[in-house]
Amino acid sequence: MKYIEEKEIFFKSSKDIVTNGQAKFFNDQRELLEKKELTKEDYEKSLDLSARNLTEYIIFRQIQIDRLKKVTSEDKEEVIHNLISPKGNFYPNKEVNKGLFANNAWILDDRFMSFTYAGSDKTLKELSANIPIFDNSVPSSQSLDRPDYVLLFSNRLDETHKNVDVVVFEFKKLGMAQYNASIAKDQLLNYASKLKKICPKINKVWLYALIEFNENIREILRNDEYKEKFSVHGEVWSKYNNPLSLEISFLDFMTLVNDADSRNKVFMDILRDKFIET
Repeated sequence: MKYIEEKEIFFKSSKDIVTNGQAKFFNDQRELLEKKELTKEDYEKSLDLSARNLTEYIIFRQIQIDRLKKVTSEDKEEVIHNLISPKGNFYPNKEVNKGLFANNAWILDDRFMSFTYAGSDKTLKELSANIPIFDNSVPSSQSLDRPDYVLLFSNRLDETHKNVDVVVFEFKKLGMAQYNASIAKDQLLNYASKLKKICPKINKVWLYALIEFNENIREILRNDEYKEKFSVHGEVWSKYNNPLSLEISFLDFMTLVNDADSRNKVFMDILRDKFIET
């Protein structure tokens, strides 16, 4: 199934050729989705479309990873934030969640792709007022505290959302590691405390601070009884907080990027082998 017409190559701009190809591709997708029954030909066509979709998604993931690799201490925190999850959005959201390309929770961990709701750079007031999981019997939060990234998880088959698990991330600008670590820890514990008050359904909370590690940070974490966890390419240090019954972790920025790169590399290698074979 071809979406690029060879006869157009010498007569149209590359932009127009790609635009036309994309239009044909999306039209084919829509036609299949609107059909109630699929013929053998439709089934084979759907396999081809799925393969193209998956290829596009895997390559897109690699582009995001490569962009993160280029982030330096000269860049603002929002560069990291927007590459992982564009600021100011709720998910799911019909306007921004048009596919897997809208929100890159997989960069943090592929497990996080199963979230039920999420908010990026939204205040606790906005989160409690706009996410259905929050219990209406509890007064909405009036707090203007703004976590960088909040993900809520619940059993998708249970619409009552009896039990909710929460993951909260703070993203910090590269450099100034000691200052960022101290600020991030206080912010995360504050968010967790307030989230538990406005959402009694919360079962477990995991807190993550994404910073740039150095030897001084390692010594501070070690002295504060944080324990290093397994990571293929870098460092993750965690500690259980008894008063709030939760775990707080510090992730090294390059650990995150390299782990994401390692996970996606498997799929990139498969694609490369496929192209070589064909």
